[in-house]
Amino acid sequence: MTFPLSLILVAYVIGVGVVLLYSLFNLYHLLRYGTPSGLMLALSAGYLAVLLVILLASWLLLAPIDWRSGIDLLPGTPPFTE
Repeated sequence: MTFPLSLILVAYVIGVGVVLLYSLFNLYHLLRYGTPSGLMLALSAGYLAVLLVILLASWLLLAPIDWRSGIDLLPGTPPFTE
């Protein structure tokens, strides 16, 4: 039985999408309802910068992986159809 690695990539992309939606929601509320000060803008920009660094680092670490390969879950066992 083989587990394709692409399923892990799909779960990762869904997780990144959730984080981006959550970040946009939070930044909107910070900028809309927060007190307009330089500190709030600096914290928002810092949050976006750290988020972009994390996304770029994960992209660079995940890029060389062959996502078409699979993992044998039960190596060395005969198929159940015999």
